[in-house]
Amino acid sequence: MLKIFNRKEAVNGVIFIKSIKDLNTVINVAKDIGKECKRRGLNVEYCFLDTSEDNVIERKAIKQFLDEMQDKNINLVVLRTLDDISNNPIEREAFLTVMNDNGVGIYLFEEGCFAMVNYNFE
Repeated sequence: MLKIFNRKEAVNGVIFIKSIKDLNTVINVAKDIGKECKRRGLNVEYCFLDTSEDNVIERKAIKQFLDEMQDKNINLVVLRTLDDISNNPIEREAFLTVMNDNGVGIYLFEEGCFAMVNYNFE
């Protein structure tokens, strides 16, 4: 279901934050990213925090995140960097492929662009 955002149809987005910092710091980071996303025309209404120390795609937090995405009909994920998903380039590529196949856009906040399949594969 599309929503109206700044008089335009917008997707339903989530900010994915991977951090083990204290909660107040994470909240401030999420607020800052949310404000900047709004300024960039990205509609994000949710924030997901991954506090795991693992950096592989096969972790409980990623499964929970994917379940929540489906439940909330998320079709935009804002990441600070693809490394927040996995430190393995093959896993990052698989994640991008699955998201792309399901019509989910992946916005890389620090780079200011959308990630595409075959992005930073090497």
